Amino acid sequence: ATDCINPKDYKKPIHEVLIEMTGQGVDYSFEVIGRTETMTEALASCHYNYGVSVIVGVP
Repeated sequence: ATDCINPKDYKKPIHEVLIEMTGQGVDYSFEVIGRTETMTEALASCHYNYGVSVIVGVP
């Protein structure tokens, strides 16, 4: 990772922040909490053509 961000520091959805930071979305995202909201944000933050979202914390 090159950056560490706190979603509470932003007023807009974190996936929008990540897309702005990277230009097109992240290559990889990892969700390890198991919450539906964070799973959705992790997937939405990925690059549309080749981004990969890994969901680890599914209850």
